[in-house]
Parts: sequence; structure tokens; C-alpha cells
Amino acid sequence: MIGKQHPVPQALLLVSTVRADTRSSLVRPFAGTANDFIKTHIEILERTGDVDYTKPPVPQVPRTPRAGTAHQRPGRARSVSRAR
Repeated sequence: MIGKQHPVPQALLLVSTVRADTRSSLVRPFAGTANDFIKTHIEILERTGDVDYTKPPVPQVPRTPRAGTAHQRPGRARSVSRAR
């Protein structure tokens, strides 16, 4: 079963996004070739019989930072003021 740990869905999304977002005459054919490769990989996996179509993978919701937290650069201390 292709699940959340398998990289194929993420790779397919990445390649199709790159292909759709570029105007480069070099990148578009390369992305098309990568897309064909990934589709072949999926077809091979499906032929093994290990893909269970009755149990689709559960979509993963991207984690967002909690309110009040900001990305800090490594090595930088964050000053905290506390009202008393």
C-alpha cells in the first residue's frame, strides 16, 4: 500500500508543480520525463497487488507554528519580557 511514508505522492506533486510553474524550455521537458518516470513507478507498484484501494492513505495536515511563536535563527536568543 502506498501510504504516508512513501515518497511517490510527494514527488509527483513536486514535479507537476515545477512543470506548471516554469516557463523554461529546458525544465518543462525534464519535468515531463520525471513525471513519466514516477507514473511508471506507480504502475509497477500497482501490478504487485500490494496496493489496497479500499484503504486510502489519510491526508497529512501541514503543521503550522503556534500563535506567538516565530521562526528564530539558530544561535540567536529570544528576549522575553515579563510584566509583573
